[in-house]
Amino acid sequence: MEFAHTMPATFNSQSSAGDWAGFEVSNPWRVREMLRDACSTQAPITIATQAGLDVTGSLWSLDDVGGQLFFKLESDQPVLPADLAQAPVWAVYYQQEAKIQFELRHPSCSQTAQGRTLRADLPSVLYRMARRHASRVKRSDQQCGFISGRLDGTAGEESYRFAMSDVSIGGCGLWVPAGSSRLPMGGRLNDVQVQLTGEHPFVVDLDIRHSERPARAALRRRVGCAWVSLLESSQQVLLRWKRSGEMSRNLVTISLKF
Repeated sequence: MEFAHTMPATFNSQSSAGDWAGFEVSNPWRVREMLRDACSTQAPITIATQAGLDVTGSLWSLDDVGGQLFFKLESDQPVLPADLAQAPVWAVYYQQEAKIQFELRHPSCSQTAQGRTLRADLPSVLYRMARRHASRVKRSDQQCGFISGRLDGTAGEESYRFAMSDVSIGGCGLWVPAGSSRLPMGGRLNDVQVQLTGEHPFVVDLDIRHSERPARAALRRRVGCAWVSLLESSQQVLLRWKRSGEMSRNLVTISLKF
């Protein structure tokens, strides 16, 4: 599943409650309903530590009475440290068109007859973040465009330029070198110049929402971003570019050869 390999957005001491309040799901019935859906569909779930270690698994069981979650981890995943509960641990997965994220309280790993498992307390809050508020238009790197700017807080304000993988009214995807740490999850890029192919450039801020885990030997990974305070004139540029991409897509001949 392409979007299963993703890293959680960063929630830290600098994040205010208002930053994420709009994404909270705190109704106990709704929290359990969403987790039961993840369990029944066996949605791939990424479990990540603050240190950057991440493993993939699935929600194996939900214990309503004991207030516990049980995850089954894939056998070829890295071994999680014994002191797992000493630092924040997050679980993240996709449910239809939304990204679901929650913190794992009191996590512990064990080896059972079913394989490697992880147990944690049932969360009281989930964060549900729409992957996109509109359909995405994908084109080749040369046809999509790129963003450029300078990184705040770096020596001499280091410049950057990243190709875009896809674009929507809600945000864009960026191609970033697989080993690069220049775009931290939960961070923000200020005064970004966006150059869509065939359009006039515009300037906007970008919130970095998530990062897909690259496949082995991959040279790049996709980072998902959201526009911040997009001006109406910039929205018109996006709409015009998006319509042109959809028109081109509709003209493609469909082949039934396999």
